Amino acid sequence: MAFAVCREGKHSLEYIKSFIKAEDIDCNFATTGRFHAAHNPARYERLARTVAQQTPGLEDDAFMIHKSEQRAELGTDHYFGGAVFHRHAALDPTAYRKGLLVKAGAAGATVLS
Repeated sequence: MAFAVCREGKHSLEYIKSFIKAEDIDCNFATTGRFHAAHNPARYERLARTVAQQTPGLEDDAFMIHKSEQRAELGTDHYFGGAVFHRHAALDPTAYRKGLLVKAGAAGATVLS
């Protein structure tokens, strides 16, 4: 069950990406990746183990950034390095909500607030 839930979460990224495109919702959707910062050396080592020993079938496209290289990725030396996960995305939630409301109204739905 846990594998199915995790896989569904991974598929949801592709679904929302195609949904936004198909419905032409202008919400600044982008697959930007995400930096998971290590707040201390022990956390960096734990992140490194997580990236290196991913569960087969649930692998995530990720790589480690050492503290000496993180300024190029993140623009700060504050952390102890971290992991970059490529398949993370972002959107403007207000614009997404507005786009959904416009589409729902155009389809004849009544939206109660």
